[in-house]
Amino acid sequence: MSDARWADVESDIVAVALHFGNAMELYSRGGFNIENHLERYARAYALMHAMQSGHTSAEAAMRRILDILREDRPTGEDWHKALIARLAKPLTGEHARPALLPHEVATDLYETLGFRHRAMHSYGDFDVSRTTPAIEAAARLKDSSAAAVASFRAAVDPPGPRQSSGP
Repeated sequence: MSDARWADVESDIVAVALHFGNAMELYSRGGFNIENHLERYARAYALMHAMQSGHTSAEAAMRRILDILREDRPTGEDWHKALIARLAKPLTGEHARPALLPHEVATDLYETLGFRHRAMHSYGDFDVSRTTPAIEAAARLKDSSAAAVASFRAAVDPPGPRQSSGP
């Protein structure tokens, strides 16, 4: 059974895999340059939404982990980048902890963050040729996110002895 403090993090990580997996499927189907304007629009925006949802789910997991650790969340206009940067570095001193995000995972999150920014501000000017690096990052994050969280959790919150439920 999952520790209740981590249940929402686990749900977010499942959502990361779901949304990035769907983005990969949508990308592989193609059709972003077909003549039918409405179909082209639907395909492009479905892909953009899946990518945005995948990245947003990853951010939600990271923010929940900061809450579990009782660390302040980054603030300011660049909080999205600051969140990745903070969790990619270990903390030393009184509140020491390892890095949550291995370098490769952080790099992939920066890539999907960049895609998310382009998708949110493209205003109908979707360029599929700029999508490939983000799709490749999403493909890696689909699995690496869960592994990173599991490894981090084991380091900062190892399971204790099980309580006996009776004789």
